[in-house]
Amino acid sequence: PVPEVGYELAGDGGTVVAEAEAAWPGAKVAVLLAGQEDGAGAFREAGWRVFLGPDADGAGIVAALAEEE
Repeated sequence: PVPEVGYELAGDGGTVVAEAEAAWPGAKVAVLLAGQEDGAGAFREAGWRVFLGPDADGAGIVAALAEEE
């Protein structure tokens, strides 16, 4: 599936608590780049799988997405 680019994770009350370069909300998979690493904890606490950096494990992302099909 095509990811949402520039995804904003909303916390309680709808406030944005973290941002991801790309995300698949249905599968709760997010890719964070430099400058977004601080948000990794918020995504993980919300039950997301997080992949960091421009060299994120592409095979790992595909496997995470396949688990949700």
